[in-house]
Amino acid sequence: MSKQFKIGALAWALLICGNTYAANTDVLKKTFTKLIGNDAKKLKTSGCKINKELWTQLLVTKKEFKETIKFNKDCDLEGTFTVKMSESFPMKLKIKNLKNFNYFQTNAKIDLKFTNQDTVLSLNFDKSKLSGNNLIFFSSDYSVSIDPFSKDLIKKHLGGKIILHSQKDKVIKL
Repeated sequence: MSKQFKIGALAWALLICGNTYAANTDVLKKTFTKLIGNDAKKLKTSGCKINKELWTQLLVTKKEFKETIKFNKDCDLEGTFTVKMSESFPMKLKIKNLKNFNYFQTNAKIDLKFTNQDTVLSLNFDKSKLSGNNLIFFSSDYSVSIDPFSKDLIKKHLGGKIILHSQKDKVIKL
């Protein structure tokens, strides 16, 4: 699994699922640790506050809203952006407490599809950049099966892929 995808998955999980869904955050944090090593164990996300009500409303009404995440003793991410459904929107996050990365920037897109068995939420990053002492350019997509009316929003991780632009468009499947 690539470094860029894991970072993207971590950011999406924080924004869409919230850190109160501890099991998902723990899985993504372990993935992030595999991506950049022990430095990632320092990344705190459990205190990143998001407006879960507005995220749920977005899935149902597609009404855009402004989200703000702030640094605190248990949150190493910070940024403000306007979230839109089925339309690209810029997202920028500052990152603290990581040795080689301190900024994440992307054009994000969220889509919702209904099938006979599932509701599928697709998360896409385009023209993404992870920067600091190191620099990585990539695009990614990831899908999950969700239940917006359940305490645990994510029912199943469906996987995705990333394209590493800094490595001659290498595709990695998840």
